[in-house]
Amino acid sequence: MKVQAVIIVACVAIAVGQDVVIYDATSQPKCTLINRASTNDCRWKAGLDMADQIIEKGRIIAYRIQWFNGSWSTWFGPGLNDLDIKFNPNYATCAVPLKTNSMRRMWSYFYDHTHEFIIYIRTPVIYVEDAKIKKRRRNEVCTALESDRYMNTHQSN
Repeated sequence: MKVQAVIIVACVAIAVGQDVVIYDATSQPKCTLINRASTNDCRWKAGLDMADQIIEKGRIIAYRIQWFNGSWSTWFGPGLNDLDIKFNPNYATCAVPLKTNSMRRMWSYFYDHTHEFIIYIRTPVIYVEDAKIKKRRRNEVCTALESDRYMNTHQSN
């Protein structure tokens, strides 16, 4: 009976993975460094919020701009140190309206400057995979228990 209990505990520990996370960690955001020429996309000039999410489908966590003389700016963090000293003086037609006298971020220069940024894109959580992992773990435990029962019933004395 003690042997059976030890085998069950060992099988459960192996199935759970001891100190290994049993959940799918692939849903964590993926960070990528992107270097790009000017975009000619006027939406970068449109205000302070969410241009990165609208245009790039992710969150830019840092960026810098290559000025026309070839030098690079310092790194900017959205909402931290990236208010442009210029503003949008006139209303303009764009996919996102550029309001008169609206403030903008330094990434407004993405319109006509080479730039690079670090972006993270959150992949959607796939609950089906979580269910498959949990089901597989449960099946491994059940299989271990069944084989233990088989060994006990067919064991010669």
